[in-house]
Amino acid sequence: MIGPDFLHVTPLSLPEVSVPTGTAAAITGTATRASTGILIQAPASNTADVYIGAAGVTASTGVILIPGGSISIELADASKVYAISGSANQKLRVLVV
Repeated sequence: MIGPDFLHVTPLSLPEVSVPTGTAAAITGTATRASTGILIQAPASNTADVYIGAAGVTASTGVILIPGGSISIELADASKVYAISGSANQKLRVLVV
C-alpha cells in the first residue's frame, strides 16, 4: 500500500549552467554517469535559442532548444552532450537520471 508520504511532492529546483557563445562545451563539464539519460531544459527567461549536440555542435548542426523548451536524451554519460548559443547569458537546467 502506498502511504501518505508517497503523495507528498517536493518541488525540484535545478541549478542553472551557463551556455558558452564561442565554442561548444559539455553541459556537465566532467564525466557524469546517467542510469537512463538526461533531461535538459532552457529556462523561459532565456532570450535566445540554445543548440544541443555532440562535441563541436554549432547553430547549424545542433538541435534547437527554444526558451522554455526541453529535451530528454537516453545516454550513459551526460558529459557527451554539448551546448552553444549565439547570444551571451543563456542558461540550461540539467537533470541526470
